[in-house]
Amino acid sequence: MVTSLTPSRARSMLLALPLSLLFASACGSGSTDTGNNNGSSKFTATIDGAPWAASASSVAAGAVAAGNSFGFAGSQISGANATSLSFSMYNVTAPGSYSLGVGVTGVGGVAIVSNLSSGWSTPLSGSGGTITFSTLNTTRVAGTFSFTAMPLSGNATGNRVVTGGSFDLPLTGTITLGGGGSSVTTTIAGAPFNASSVAATVATGSFILSATTNTYLLTMHLAGVTTAGTYALSANPDRDVAVSAADSFKVWGTASLSTGSVTFTTLSSTRAQGTFTVALPPVVGSLATGTLQLTGVFDVALQ
Repeated sequence: MVTSLTPSRARSMLLALPLSLLFASACGSGSTDTGNNNGSSKFTATIDGAPWAASASSVAAGAVAAGNSFGFAGSQISGANATSLSFSMYNVTAPGSYSLGVGVTGVGGVAIVSNLSSGWSTPLSGSGGTITFSTLNTTRVAGTFSFTAMPLSGNATGNRVVTGGSFDLPLTGTITLGGGGSSVTTTIAGAPFNASSVAATVATGSFILSATTNTYLLTMHLAGVTTAGTYALSANPDRDVAVSAADSFKVWGTASLSTGSVTFTTLSSTRAQGTFTVALPPVVGSLATGTLQLTGVFDVALQ
């Protein structure tokens, strides 16, 4: 049975993300230092049309890494007021552009805007914004960003629009630049789908995948998958792909009527890569209408 990803579940997933950087930066120094002259470090942006620059004291620690994750934060402090930006990045292993609004199992990250009473975050949509790393190595991170953050906590209302972001910071800690995250991309009902959270496994001869955003849940259950190759959808053996909407009881993917196939270009004990092209009719009794035509790509770590 396919279970839709409710807004409350998506919110709880987001709240579970490590936010220590957010609180540390928001509750930092009470000085009025608004410069950004900590050596060659910089961290600037425009928030809702107003210029923002992290104080030198708030970015003194630079970016902090731990395994496949790293984060950085900074605050613009004026008197008793502070506006902070923080980023948590997951499985980002090389320079390039990555999506914001992606959780710990994906490839990308989450951005947060906060003050002393409220917080706003990129939603777990897989498409809340973009961060581009021009430099990413074991000692330094640098690049640009833009995103839209939605209310998350406290007295937050409305969205915060962040543009023209730029950063160049030292990186401390130990970072593993070797991958490990998962990605599933396709187009659902005319809109891009970039999974914010992915879980996949091969158990008892079946490949099982769950890929979510705050809008849709995409699942695969493919029996008899043991080697790379192409597997057609069927009712017997049970090989089905399904999609459900988060905001309503809309479900597509009736095993006996769905058509198409999933192709595994790589299948090992730790990773699966491939493509899929499927046509999923609406499930009788749900509110779904029309047939979903999906063509997508997956690159997932196996648990």
